[in-house]
Amino acid sequence: MPKKKTEETLSAEDLLELFELMSQPMISFDCGQLCSDAGGGMPVCCDHKNFHPLLFADEFKWLQEHKQAGWKKFRPRTAFDRKEVKELCDHLVYADCPGIDNCNRDHRALVCRMFPFEPHVDRKGKVLGLAFITEDAGKCPLVAKPLKTFNRKYVRASIKAWQRIIEAYPAEKELYIAESRKRERRAGRRGRKVRLLR
Repeated sequence: MPKKKTEETLSAEDLLELFELMSQPMISFDCGQLCSDAGGGMPVCCDHKNFHPLLFADEFKWLQEHKQAGWKKFRPRTAFDRKEVKELCDHLVYADCPGIDNCNRDHRALVCRMFPFEPHVDRKGKVLGLAFITEDAGKCPLVAKPLKTFNRKYVRASIKAWQRIIEAYPAEKELYIAESRKRERRAGRRGRKVRLLR
C-alpha cells in the first residue's frame, strides 16, 4: 500500500501554540514514577524496545532544528517495522526519544504530553472529549484512575489542541472519526457508554 500523500502542515507558530497548550500538567503527581514503579523502573511510554512514538513530521523537523531533546528517526529492524514505516502517512514520523535519563520535560513531543489519551470525535470531526488509547491498565496505570484525577485545565487545553490538529490534517480527522465509531460500538456491546474526559 503506498503512503498517503498530504500537503497540510503545522507551521512553527502552530507548533509553539500547541506546545504551550499542552504545557498544562495532566495530573498532580509524577505519572512516570507511578509507571516505573509498576514496570520495573521503565515507564511504558518511554520503553524504546516496545514503544516508538509517532510525531508529526513538521514537529520532528522543528525539534531537530532546535536541538530539542535529541529526537531521532526510528530505524526499522524487522519486516513488520519496515511495513509499518512504509505505510505511514507523509505527515507522520516514527521516532526514538533520547530516553528517560536524558528527557527534558519542557521539550517533550506532543505525543508524550497527550499519552494515554486520543480524541473522541463526532461524525464531522468535532472533538467531544478525550478517550484512553488503551483500556488495559497494565500498559498505563493512569487508565485505572478515576476521571477526576485529571486536571481540568489540561483536558480543556488538550481538546483544543486536538481540534487544531484534526483541522490541519484531514487524514487525522478520518482516522479519529473511524476510531471513535469503533470505540462506541465496543462500549455498546458491553452495555456501557464511552468513558470520556470533557
